[in-house]
Amino acid sequence: MLDVDLYSSTLDSLKYFYSRLNTGGAIISHDYISAKGVRDAFDEFFSDKPEAIFEISGSQCLVVKH
Repeated sequence: MLDVDLYSSTLDSLKYFYSRLNTGGAIISHDYISAKGVRDAFDEFFSDKPEAIFEISGSQCLVVKH
């Protein structure tokens, strides 16, 4: 679960964890719905990847690696 609130730290976290995530593994992040920097980092990072970003309750998002 990521809860870093800022664009740069969210993007850095995605770069670090995505490459280490097994197929079927998930990334959940807090504040995707409410923090523009978090949303921008996720949207940018996953723009060229096959995974979809799902909004879930509590202002969170979920991505499951293919």
